[in-house]
Amino acid sequence: MPTTLTSNGCVIDQDATKFGRLRESSEHAADGTVLRERLSADGYVFLRDVLDKQVLLQVQGLIADELHRLDAIDPDGDRSAHLFPARPGLSLYKVADNISHEERRALTGQPALHAIFHAIFGEEAKSLDYSWPRIVGPGRSEQPHCDWVFMRRGTPRLYTAWIPLMDLPLSHGPLMVLENSHHDNPHTRRYLRMDADKLGYFDAARFKHGAFVHGGCYSRRPNRVCEEFGTRWLSTDYRLGDVIIFSMRALHATLDNRSMGIRTSIDARFQPARDVTDPRFVGPHPIAHSARDTNIFGHAKQVTGRQADGLTALRDKWGSQVQNGVLRYLGRRRPCGADGAHLAP
Repeated sequence: MPTTLTSNGCVIDQDATKFGRLRESSEHAADGTVLRERLSADGYVFLRDVLDKQVLLQVQGLIADELHRLDAIDPDGDRSAHLFPARPGLSLYKVADNISHEERRALTGQPALHAIFHAIFGEEAKSLDYSWPRIVGPGRSEQPHCDWVFMRRGTPRLYTAWIPLMDLPLSHGPLMVLENSHHDNPHTRRYLRMDADKLGYFDAARFKHGAFVHGGCYSRRPNRVCEEFGTRWLSTDYRLGDVIIFSMRALHATLDNRSMGIRTSIDARFQPARDVTDPRFVGPHPIAHSARDTNIFGHAKQVTGRQADGLTALRDKWGSQVQNGVLRYLGRRRPCGADGAHLAP
């Protein structure tokens, strides 16, 4: 009987019509034509054992230092079962920002990775200057989303590379991609027009699949996403040295880490070197998403023009939204003249 898989607490149905394994393309790692065809058709390419493991182990060592600093490792844990056994009761999901950008670039700048993207683009490639080394404790996961809503201010010829920094079987919460979700579809069409960092605290809040979601998240219920699209979540047992490259418009998430250990990975973005780059991810100290407005009071002041306490902020913002909604409704309902113009009330 297969091990139970969950994501954000939702059971992932492992029936063959709802869950499957990623297609491998390792033998085509240098064939740009095949890689482009599969990115277009599948929305991803999964390559096994193509990266420099020594470089990956160096980053793994830096994350180990960060875990010790956070006192996250259980000194009595079973090291034979988990590389980084988690301290009991640990709830942890974070980007390891203590790792310098120079140290991260040692990984994103490795020749093997650049050769793959050179093959994909058919020209010189570069990575964004910011990358995301992630630390994920037991029970944690990433909710379904598309990367495009977070980094849409540069070239559309941008891909994500998700790289495990250890062996990651399905039980340890690796990445999964929603099959064929990168194609134009009615479900994500409006969502993909979002710029998550331009959303204020209230504008980022909405309901999807019967649950409250915020920011660039598409849904909190991966099982409902699968039903909505009528397709499958795809994942695999990842190993050190693997990489999955996928479309910025592909819905993806991670499984829950159902192990007793800490999961580590890093994700980076690549584009043609000559294309326009999203300015938030450029330079020696990229701002990334640090400038986003997520403060309830600050956004209330921005909308109402004055400082407010929390309750007043809610009242003013929601009152403004209701008023705007009524005006839009009346605008649609107002009878039109022969020339199509709205008649005065």
